[in-house]
Amino acid sequence: MTNGIETATVGEVPPVAKRPSSGTFVLFFRRRRRRLYVFTQRSLRQVVGWSLIFLGVIVAPTPLPLGLLLMAVGLYMVARDSVVARRMVRWIRRHISPLNKGLEALHPRVSKGMRVFIERTHPDRGD
Repeated sequence: MTNGIETATVGEVPPVAKRPSSGTFVLFFRRRRRRLYVFTQRSLRQVVGWSLIFLGVIVAPTPLPLGLLLMAVGLYMVARDSVVARRMVRWIRRHISPLNKGLEALHPRVSKGMRVFIERTHPDRGD
């Protein structure tokens, strides 16, 4: 040992520098950070979704069907995280059969997130 540095001779295993034992502490904060991220994402989706629904209700009387599109996108965003909104979409699909048929026709051609939404809001499925 020279100058506080350990060296290994031939045939010996060199010493391993030890890290401070803060594994539990770091893991705790990683979990907290992940929970905060998920909570923020869900909250943001809810705020944006309800804003789109509200804006869609305001724009609905115009000649273009833009209000219906805004309401549909807003309802999709809200229903991703809300059981009550999914029940509402399920009720709408049960009572408006052309909408249900249209969503079933779109099912194989949309992204995975939208496919999951269509499956979760199927009229025959319960919570």
